[in-house]
Amino acid sequence: RDTEEARAILAALAPRIQKCEEEFKPQGIGSSLYGLQQFADSPELELVLSAMCPKISECSMVFQPWEVAMALRGLAWCSEACTPALAVVEALVPHVESCRPLHSRRLHLAFSGLRHLGSGTAVTQMVSALAPHVRRARDLQPETVAILREVLAPMRSTEAEDLLSALDRLPGSLEDQGWGARARDPEQSDLPKGWSVHRQGDRVFYHHPEHGSQWSKPGEEFPDGWTSHVGPCGRTYYHHPEHGSRWDPPLLARALPVPGRHRGEAAGRRGSADHREATHGRARAGPRSSAERGGARGGHNLRAR
Repeated sequence: RDTEEARAILAALAPRIQKCEEEFKPQGIGSSLYGLQQFADSPELELVLSAMCPKISECSMVFQPWEVAMALRGLAWCSEACTPALAVVEALVPHVESCRPLHSRRLHLAFSGLRHLGSGTAVTQMVSALAPHVRRARDLQPETVAILREVLAPMRSTEAEDLLSALDRLPGSLEDQGWGARARDPEQSDLPKGWSVHRQGDRVFYHHPEHGSQWSKPGEEFPDGWTSHVGPCGRTYYHHPEHGSRWDPPLLARALPVPGRHRGEAAGRRGSADHREATHGRARAGPRSSAERGGARGGHNLRAR
């Protein structure tokens, strides 16, 4: 977490990274940067990223797709004002160009790290390096499609525009499979401001330029404290500060209707408020013991118990 204590650790690590004479391996670079994904711009973060830049450039080993994806994901909360973050992106470009193809999950991680870095030279170069990976992808999930569009839409480069067009026209790609298309759905008008509804085949997902994508409908009612999020893997999860995280959506407990007793009009007149309360009380309490049933026959007041 981005706390004062954690930033103090970053400040202490930066000079150690600078002084390290051993070549950093791709796995170490990817894991180190991935561990920074919850840190926003700060002097301490900039020190670490500045120290990592030459290590990335000097690395002579070929990066694996997941190492590239993790490295970029680590910049998720950096802004375009963070110059060392942009330098890290630029240093990673040749490694992205030389690594094996990134599939949907890796592309989701990579592009999610670029979301807040603007559309300057470094990001433009990285998009150009990632473009062949996107064009070869055949398994893009709707959340990944939304992230791609979010990063590419503000860019004015020819590469970005061509890539957006390619997403729609490549055989077997996104639109041919119904992924990422804006759903023509009447519930669009019920969404909070900024949210849009999309479809992946028969499934519906929701996207917001700032909050990302999720399967659950925005404004959907959850128990107190629960919120929905989209994880780095592109899957929606649900989190509570005390109960932790889960994949299944938490549901509000709703009282089930108690089946009515159809015994005619006379029985309906005898069914007083006290009787209905007692009936609900038995339903909540569950089956009674033989002693309780005997007590009830003996005229004991059920509510008094």
